[in-house]
Amino acid sequence: MLIRQICYQRGPLVDEETAVADVYQTLNEAGFKIAPVIDWEKKICGVVTLEILQGATANRLLANMPVTSVMSEDFLTVSQDSSVDSLWELPANFLVVVDDAGVPWTVFTKADISSILFKEVKKRADQLENVLEFMHNGVIAINREGKVTAYNRAAEEIVWRKKEDAIGKHLSQVIIPQGLLDILKTGEPQLAHKFTVEYSQGVRTYMTHRTPIFENGEVVGAVGIFQDISEIEAISNELNSVKQLNKELKAIIDASYDGILVVDADGIVRRVNEAFERTMGIAARDILDQALDQQDIIPVSLIESVRRKRQRQSTIVEQGDSQLLLTGNPVVDKDGQVSRIVINVRDLTELNELKRQLEKSEELSRRYHSELHELRRYLLNQEGIVVQSVQMKKILDLVLRVAQVDSTVLILGESGVGKEIIAKIIHNNSKRKDGPFIKVNCGAIPANLLESELFGYEAGAFTGASREGKLGMFELAHNGTIFLDEIGDLPLPLQVKLLRVIQDREIYRVGGQKPRQVNVRLLAATNQELEKMVERGEFREDLYFRLNVIPIKVPPLRERKEEIIPLVKQFQNSFCEKYGMDKQLSPEAMDCFLNYDWPGNIRELENVIERILVTSSSNVITPEDLPDYLRAKKANGRPSVQISGIMPLKQAVLEVEKQLLEQALEQYGSTYKVAQVLDVNQSTIVRKLNRIKEKLGVDLNAKEH
Repeated sequence: MLIRQICYQRGPLVDEETAVADVYQTLNEAGFKIAPVIDWEKKICGVVTLEILQGATANRLLANMPVTSVMSEDFLTVSQDSSVDSLWELPANFLVVVDDAGVPWTVFTKADISSILFKEVKKRADQLENVLEFMHNGVIAINREGKVTAYNRAAEEIVWRKKEDAIGKHLSQVIIPQGLLDILKTGEPQLAHKFTVEYSQGVRTYMTHRTPIFENGEVVGAVGIFQDISEIEAISNELNSVKQLNKELKAIIDASYDGILVVDADGIVRRVNEAFERTMGIAARDILDQALDQQDIIPVSLIESVRRKRQRQSTIVEQGDSQLLLTGNPVVDKDGQVSRIVINVRDLTELNELKRQLEKSEELSRRYHSELHELRRYLLNQEGIVVQSVQMKKILDLVLRVAQVDSTVLILGESGVGKEIIAKIIHNNSKRKDGPFIKVNCGAIPANLLESELFGYEAGAFTGASREGKLGMFELAHNGTIFLDEIGDLPLPLQVKLLRVIQDREIYRVGGQKPRQVNVRLLAATNQELEKMVERGEFREDLYFRLNVIPIKVPPLRERKEEIIPLVKQFQNSFCEKYGMDKQLSPEAMDCFLNYDWPGNIRELENVIERILVTSSSNVITPEDLPDYLRAKKANGRPSVQISGIMPLKQAVLEVEKQLLEQALEQYGSTYKVAQVLDVNQSTIVRKLNRIKEKLGVDLNAKEH
């Protein structure tokens, strides 16, 4: 069914500048529940419903707003020549039908399409019901409980039970025999099964085909088709029936893909099929009724061996480029004498080719099974991870492939983008997944303690050292993975020692003289630009190249905004469950999340969600519940500066700098990270903080690192 077949009336078009109240009145008077919204270029920009308009009209502020404030953009345009069946799969709640000129005609909702499809399906179901009802053969179907679900007129005549007395009853109460119940257990069809039923008028013979009904690979019922073959059974005893069976036998023999040759006890050829003619390259008329020993086509020794041994005999012969398998089978009469010998001819050339193809298919099957296993394992280990953007899908594909080898991986990206999660995915999908996963934050451990933490120390290595010594992180990660986070903060002296560990796979404990072998996979991560640090002499070039074997750059959240809403939902559900809440975010609040650049990325997003859920007193989070910096956005998603009064320009600039630095320090905590985010030198941040303290008397208490 095409869309144009159900488009009976063209609906109104709504201009995007029209007020909500006016659109509501227009649609209400015209008797339409939905209409497309068009912009100044006459292009469709949205869809509005009477229900939404009615609710918005009750709000005085919304009633006079342009209709675009309440319209939905969740729509797709479809041609009048589209089929109704194809619309159900489209990913939109509203479908705007346009004519050949692209002019909107009407709008359907998913509910409309569902109703139309339901009517069409019902119509087809009624037609099938009629076909079933007037079939000559009896039909009985049962569900998985063995209860009758389908029963036609022909079945009434065979079973002698009315339809109303059969539907819904267990099969055992309706018919004998009950072979359909066996189908439910075995799931195997029973074809051409004969049974007899004794009536007062005599005995009738029926042929039944019983087949299982599958749904999603599971047996959910069975159907039996009954045919009265009493007359056929009687006729089969007559000559005409025998002749018919003989023709059918010939047809079956001719239909065999293998060549078949039949000789009698004297070796006279009595029958050959078409496959034999094709395989042997000889016409049937040239050998029928001829003695086989006069033809150079089948080894006479094979015939003699079958006749003498009275059992199957086989031999292989070469014919040109083909290899043929000849198999002779004796047919013994009631006196125990060989009356016929049937010889099957099979071309092994094609079978050998099929065997090679089968081996190739099996190899492909094993490979696909391996890939499927990898995919299942991937999905299992990624539970809770949101991946919507094309970038992240490509990155995760690379991550899963990299996980299969032991190469060193350098994970790059801003703070909070999920570098540690990437490292865990690599470990959990690697051959080392059963080994330890040790994380070391190189920026969080004081430089004077970092060496002993990484490599451990021997007993008495320094004052206060344990008498037994201590295992380092590399030894703890033996046969597993060590993840060095914030590798850019690693002091230069330790960079030399780390390079030796990567090259030699051995470590020296602090105060130790004996090397210790370690078998670890190294993953590193940083939010710094190591190449620039190498240029400035802050990071060793040889170590950089050792780490940068496989670089994986994780994009910031602002470059994959399609993941913001799923992440918000995930964090919202997690914290609501954790704190026993039931709170939702309004669409306007969601817009604020989408427009914000999230310099702190996923970590910042998670913290904000927890903060607003805990601090908001309402069950629906609105923009008023969000931090000021989230609401201070323009439509293009960039922060705006709010001016509330007139003041000297220098004072205004100083005030803006104060607010910006105060907010940045609150989020990032150190002048170093603030300088990175604001794209200036750290010395510039320190100088401006001192100027703010001097001019405004405000000390923002910034940390250097």
